[in-house]
Amino acid sequence: MMYPRKNPQVSQQTQSRRFLNPGQRDELKKVVAERLSKKYGLKYTELIQDEVDNFVTTNKNITAKGLQKLEDNIQKATHSNMKKTGGQAHFVDDDDQSVKSGISKMSGATNFDEVDRFTKKTLTKQEAEEQEKYKDKKLQTMNVQPPTNDLNFLDEDNEWAAIYKYNKYLFDKEEEAKKKRAEELKVRNRLELDKQVQEKKEKKEKEKILDQKYTENMHLQMQRYDQKEKEKEEEHKRQRALDKQLRERQIKENKYKRRHEDKQQKALDQYLMQKVREELEQEQNYQKFKKEHQAEVMKKLLAENEIRKQNQLEADQKEREENIKLMNAHAKLVEDQENEREKNIKEREAKMKEFQASALEQVQLDFEDKLGKMFKRSEKYERRHEQKLNEEEARKQQKLADQKKYLKQYLFEQMEERQKRSKQEKQDYNEQANIWKQDNAKYQEFENQKQQKKKEMMNQYSTLLKQQMRDNENSKKANTNRMNENEAFINKFLLDELDQIKNTQDQARSTQA
Repeated sequence: MMYPRKNPQVSQQTQSRRFLNPGQRDELKKVVAERLSKKYGLKYTELIQDEVDNFVTTNKNITAKGLQKLEDNIQKATHSNMKKTGGQAHFVDDDDQSVKSGISKMSGATNFDEVDRFTKKTLTKQEAEEQEKYKDKKLQTMNVQPPTNDLNFLDEDNEWAAIYKYNKYLFDKEEEAKKKRAEELKVRNRLELDKQVQEKKEKKEKEKILDQKYTENMHLQMQRYDQKEKEKEEEHKRQRALDKQLRERQIKENKYKRRHEDKQQKALDQYLMQKVREELEQEQNYQKFKKEHQAEVMKKLLAENEIRKQNQLEADQKEREENIKLMNAHAKLVEDQENEREKNIKEREAKMKEFQASALEQVQLDFEDKLGKMFKRSEKYERRHEQKLNEEEARKQQKLADQKKYLKQYLFEQMEERQKRSKQEKQDYNEQANIWKQDNAKYQEFENQKQQKKKEMMNQYSTLLKQQMRDNENSKKANTNRMNENEAFINKFLLDELDQIKNTQDQARSTQA
């Protein structure tokens, strides 16, 4: 199990550690008292607890300077108490006792174990050589008593007395060797104890230096934390001001954009209305022009027909007059011929009388021949005139048919052109309607997207505000149950020790399982 080094809820909001709630003040008081008790000795726990309670009660705002002042006061109080009770010699006895027992009274502090390991690692070869020289010097300066007996038992005459003295000599030698070994053991123990005392003193000095560095580091960390909190607060202020400016700018841009879009829409509507009016006016003018053009064409056609009719009538009249003239000429010719015939008859009658017999037959033949020629000429003229009239009538009918065909073709072409124009106009109108429909669909899609984005943005704002409200509530609830960043940093070693114990228990359980 790993304990959090930093409270996630606390890191999300800007909160000064100088203004603590009652739960945080009690926790801080407990941590500071425990730390100072480990540093200055467990026997001063009550003194340290009273000083810490007095400090926390009298100071509402807890700062780094205040903690340093509290530590200085506790240090002075412990030194004065040691001077009164002779605590220095007592510390030496405690150290000796701890060395003899092999267990340090301060072994409960995990950070001191770290210092011991650090001290053992930092011992140099020179210090080890000095310790060996000191040990040899102690052994050389030892006061070893000479043996109380000598080899006088060799001069004894009594064999039993010599054996006894020899046994006593051996016993004395053995006792002397035991004493020498005991003295050497004492010297070695004393040297080892002195070495341990020296190491303990050096360890205390190094612990003091480490504690001082730790305190300075804590003060520096607290100052940096305060500076970071100030910078964070200023950054939050700048961010809020920037967000406010961005929101105002966005609102202005949205208003300007909306006004611009409204203007563009109005201009587009006006342009489309103007375009529709112009097209309607053009269509009306075109229809009017077409009607006038058709009327003019019809008038021209009617006028041309009238002119053709008039010319035809005049031609017919001329032809009739020519025919009349020809008929009159024919009648006159016939009359002249009759007169001439009568004259000839009279002449013939006169001559007949003269030439009755001989000329009657010849005259009759000539007359019949001439009359036949006249009838043939008249018939030929009538046939030619009738053929001419028929050809003229056929030409008139063909011309009228051609005019009707041309007029019909022209009308068909006009109708087809009108149908094509109507179809093209309908197609253009459908295309324009499709364009308007697409524009309207795009505009509706754009409006829907804008409304959707606005809705999503409002939902995001709502979700963010709700999350911030939940975070604030959770942080308020968690402030009394969780450690803040400073508390987690101060209890780092204890937390690591708890993690190690937990890991050890887990490994033991897994091994048993």
